[in-house]
Amino acid sequence: MDVVMQRNGSNPDVGALPVFSNGASPGSLEKRPYFWGKKYFSDLEIEELCNYRNHGTDNSLTYKYILSPTYDMLLPLVPTWMAPNTITLIGLVSVLIGNLLTAVYVPTLQEEAPRWVYLLLWIGLASYRVLDNLDGRQARRTGSSSPLGHLFDHGCDTLNVFLSGLNCTAALKLGSKSFYSLGLVWLVAMGQFFGATLEEFFNGALNLGYINGPSEGILLIEAMYLASFLFGPSIWEAPLSIGTWQIRRGELFFWVLLPISTLTVLANYVSIWKKAIADNKRRDILDSLRASIPFLLFSFCLVTWQQTSTAYEKHPHLFLWCTGINFFYLISRLIVAHLTNTKFPTVMGVQLVMAIGAANAVAGIFVGSKDGLLDQYVLLW
Repeated sequence: MDVVMQRNGSNPDVGALPVFSNGASPGSLEKRPYFWGKKYFSDLEIEELCNYRNHGTDNSLTYKYILSPTYDMLLPLVPTWMAPNTITLIGLVSVLIGNLLTAVYVPTLQEEAPRWVYLLLWIGLASYRVLDNLDGRQARRTGSSSPLGHLFDHGCDTLNVFLSGLNCTAALKLGSKSFYSLGLVWLVAMGQFFGATLEEFFNGALNLGYINGPSEGILLIEAMYLASFLFGPSIWEAPLSIGTWQIRRGELFFWVLLPISTLTVLANYVSIWKKAIADNKRRDILDSLRASIPFLLFSFCLVTWQQTSTAYEKHPHLFLWCTGINFFYLISRLIVAHLTNTKFPTVMGVQLVMAIGAANAVAGIFVGSKDGLLDQYVLLW
């Protein structure tokens, strides 16, 4: 059954009204089927969804003085008939094309692809960045903003997290045998995105810092793609000496981003706790820790699976697609909980996929197999 969001008149401050495709009212829907262990929206959840208003700020100076004015100038070039979600989807497809190219030319994340592949990676990510900022402007311009559009936009952002992370590791030639490649996607990209989404869930707004991933972070990755195109990706394999520490340039990229990502996530939690104290909702402090359990479980299974088997070493693209889709579902449930003002579940059926992968890898140790009891390629599919 489809739900159509209709605006009550032309006043943007009035909540959207739910209208069902079969003409039924929300109150008449007494039974709703389950999907992934979650019922379709209840009447109260639909009411919260309709009353939702998106809030947030981007405090980046780069965004304020350079990027935002650029997006404002580009907006008139977008036809008014084009739906905001279409703009978002085009941006995601541009990143996906680059991801498919890396799967072909850089299957183990250490091969050197033709130079034009890195140029397309840059074009794809730059296109995504621009279109991801134009979709919201287009929605406000055409009066088509809606909570479901917010969910679709954040869902595409979640997919972009692991897609661009995978593309980044391929361009840096980090290799599937190195923990750096997985760490870049997991700790830097996924961890930071989860922290930002969690802050939005508790504080009701997504407030980005003076230096943040959606602005400076993406620009840094774009610069890396351009460098790989102009000078070849082998520049990231050049060794660097920091005292007695020997490290490759590509690995240094990880060590530069990791502390920034860690501090950003800590700032997300501090923001949640400060607001909880200010609003006299100290229970939110414990709730924020409880809400972190699904990501911690995901992380535990991810690392266990990677460290105790050859799944990631032999099939890095498939491994990150499998785990990335699980991360996408986790974040989507958190966003839905935010939009409908409901609790974020600690245990979800989809977590079983990660648990099975990790358990299969650990079980393989006892029979002397790094491939696990079940074939990793089949299991990942």
